Amino acid sequence: MRTPFARLAPRWFDALLNSEGLTYRLLVRKARLCACQDARGSGPDPSCPVCGGVGYLWEDPPWEEREVELLVPASSEEADTRMSGPTGILPHAWAELVGVEGPNGPVSGARLEDGRLLLPPEAPRPALYRVRYRAPRQGRGHVQDMRLARTWADRGEVMEGDLLLTVPAQGPDGPNPAWEVRPHDQVVLLDHRLWVQQRMVRGVREALSHPWVLEVRGARAVLEGQEVSYPFGNAFTLSEGRVVWAPGQGPPPRTPYVLDYVAAPAYYVLADLGHRRHIEGWRLPRRLQLRLFEAYPGRGRGT
Repeated sequence: MRTPFARLAPRWFDALLNSEGLTYRLLVRKARLCACQDARGSGPDPSCPVCGGVGYLWEDPPWEEREVELLVPASSEEADTRMSGPTGILPHAWAELVGVEGPNGPVSGARLEDGRLLLPPEAPRPALYRVRYRAPRQGRGHVQDMRLARTWADRGEVMEGDLLLTVPAQGPDGPNPAWEVRPHDQVVLLDHRLWVQQRMVRGVREALSHPWVLEVRGARAVLEGQEVSYPFGNAFTLSEGRVVWAPGQGPPPRTPYVLDYVAAPAYYVLADLGHRRHIEGWRLPRRLQLRLFEAYPGRGRGT
């Protein structure tokens, strides 16, 4: 008598978890323990000028140059029908254009808008274009159970901003960096948009919770009983995830203010909901619980 048995098809798991339109593009910022230490205990130094008292530093992923062939449709209406094939949209988020070559040679005046290739009016359409661009190393994952309020689940209390993420070992163009994450690492959801109103203190706490910023709407402070607005670009800029004020601009030192911006939200790895499975040599998908970085322990205590 033959005994029936089940066999896994890991490639189908990976293909589903890398599907366009069904999964998020992700990048990973690896956590690195800061060398500081509180003289009164075993934790980080709350006044550390490097980590701001959080205890960890996060490294941005490397940028890689890539080349892809895109079919640019004749009209924007055709470009919105993504399921019919390539429509002039890059497979990687947060890309910077390097060069474009079309049927008549190099194209000048091309640009990217939210990952879509926009060509000058004289460029032929529809046509195939070879596009060179730079983008941070990224993978894909499936997001579930994104919480909008505090609740209870079978694994305990779930805070606002929690979500579950399932990541395959292999991405569309190589190993998925999100499969290797560990607790404290950050995962940025590049296809999601979060409107942030973050409390800051001039010269004390000016690091962004979500440094992958798409739009800055300005800053606001209360001075002498009146709300004062500070425009982005004139009064301040952003550099390496921090607010940088122009000379003579902004609220006085140690004055609280609010920064309004839109960003791709950053989460940190709270828990691994299952071991890294290597059944019969296969690297099977991992399931992780993430939490918005705004809730990271010690966050907002320092710079």
